[in-house]
Amino acid sequence: MSFETKGKIVKLLETQTGTSKNGEWKKQDFVVETTETYPKKICFSIWNDKLSQLDGVEVGDEVRIMFSVASREYNNKWYSDITAYQIDNTSKKDYETSKTESVPLQQEKLNLDILASSNDSDDLPF
Repeated sequence: MSFETKGKIVKLLETQTGTSKNGEWKKQDFVVETTETYPKKICFSIWNDKLSQLDGVEVGDEVRIMFSVASREYNNKWYSDITAYQIDNTSKKDYETSKTESVPLQQEKLNLDILASSNDSDDLPF
């Protein structure tokens, strides 16, 4: 099951490393404050090759996070993990530019060009 939220990075924790039966692993936790009416702080984990998505992300940046939630039992206690698998830094200029130049805006520009070229004559279009 996947979820999405938006918020502001409030803390970047140190990268952790270790070895398990599956080999070496790296993990970094980070805390995001959501942009809801009643904001919540959520601690996410990001693992291994996904860590590079935090490159260039700083405290205070607005982000969009795709994540999954899983729980497991250990000694009659339940533990939950919130694992991020995609982070988009919406504070950065290149993200805003790519979202601004979306298909609807490009289509609107095209429609305006067609409209401008069709108004060259005095004929009414109807």
